Amino acid sequence: MKEAIIFALKNLTVIIITILTFGSVSKLIGGVGNMPKSLIHTYGESIFVSNGVKLPAIIVLCSLIMVFLLINFNLIKDGIHNNRHFKGLIYGCSFGILWFFGFTELIVIFDSGNFSHIESSIRDFMSLTVFGLLSGMLLCKSEITTIKRTPRSLMAVPFVAIMFAFFHGAQYYFTLEPINLRINSFIDILWLLTTGGWIGFMYYLFSPGIKFKNKYVGIIFFSYSVFGTNWLLYTSFYNIFLAIPLWDVILRCLTSCTGVLVGLTAYQYLLVKQDSNFTQSLDITQ
Repeated sequence: MKEAIIFALKNLTVIIITILTFGSVSKLIGGVGNMPKSLIHTYGESIFVSNGVKLPAIIVLCSLIMVFLLINFNLIKDGIHNNRHFKGLIYGCSFGILWFFGFTELIVIFDSGNFSHIESSIRDFMSLTVFGLLSGMLLCKSEITTIKRTPRSLMAVPFVAIMFAFFHGAQYYFTLEPINLRINSFIDILWLLTTGGWIGFMYYLFSPGIKFKNKYVGIIFFSYSVFGTNWLLYTSFYNIFLAIPLWDVILRCLTSCTGVLVGLTAYQYLLVKQDSNFTQSLDITQ
């Protein structure tokens, strides 16, 4: 019982300090709520803004994000390479970079023209870095974890890059329809592939800690829990400021997660196929 209380207090400490960091950095750079004009002109103010409860809504959403980040970190932390400080740092920075790509989407795809989104991405990267360091210090064991990977583990990156680009690119044609988003340039495609590639690299970093006997179950866990819940909650920030249909946000994220799932499933199938062919060749040789 005592250990459970201490564990809960450690997690609560991480959440509180991270939110305080977010609030402090927001006053210096990257004020919260800069939305692209295309969204502002299409959708009205959200009920949170019109009822004057924007700040409580932001705090609640930030807390939810931290809770799910902590749940997933506690599940996979023992498989992240390095000592406890760097385990947390790797985890927090990985999501900070993912959010950077999320903010640059507003510039590249939504044609925002508002480069304050870059400031916002720096704010969130700093907050998630603090989150990671605290999580590693308070929640990880002191010993160093050494993970050996084969070079072919990196094959997850191109598979996820291509499938995320296809699925996330496709959702522009049936979500947020009033603003008529389309893939129009090489830069748009490059953003899709780079973002998908980073998600694939996150799987490379975290997969040793995903301890499911069935690899395909582990892929579902990564696609819809480790990546998916974070991507959904990050995107839900739109709903705090604008009256965007919640279904559009959910469908947008489900489509992206499915792209990651398809990419990783194809990658895992190829690994199994390679191992099977290698075993058969050994049997023939013997």
